[in-house]
Amino acid sequence: PIPDKPALVTSNDRERILRDAAYDAGIRCMWLAQIMAQARHETQQFDHMIELGSADRFNRSYGGILGNDKPGDGNRYRGRGFLHHTGKEWYSRIGAGIGLGDQLVRRPQDLEKPDIAARAAIWFWKNRVMNRVGEDNAGNIDMVTNIINPRGKEEARDQRASYLARYLGKGTMTLHSHF
Repeated sequence: PIPDKPALVTSNDRERILRDAAYDAGIRCMWLAQIMAQARHETQQFDHMIELGSADRFNRSYGGILGNDKPGDGNRYRGRGFLHHTGKEWYSRIGAGIGLGDQLVRRPQDLEKPDIAARAAIWFWKNRVMNRVGEDNAGNIDMVTNIINPRGKEEARDQRASYLARYLGKGTMTLHSHF
């Protein structure tokens, strides 16, 4: 039998949108707990669908990397969506992957819309996280975090782990994700 959808941890409607979309896309058990925990951290409790900070900071941090090749691209393609996807290269790859063509490159703010952000997170999760981490390591918060935020591997690790434990303690999710 397919496990029921896990209970929500926050009261934010965006959490439900991501949970339902991920579940409907076949993401279950440990993988579902991981995507929810990572998204909860990246969005600060599902409250911020865009990375917070100054344009100057983003241009310094992300300028000249991740496909950001023009002045201002670091800020234009800063982290957005449930997993705070960053960089023109990822906006382009994700847009193509979810059938939007170059829409996210032309209108980066569209990645802040929960329905598009959920599709983007699921595409990234299935195409970048699950196949790189592997089923045997699905519960490894460090491996998953390193893919979501390579620069922030140590950043708030305990918080991410706490969120993962909260999602695992809700509903019918278990530590084993055999499906």
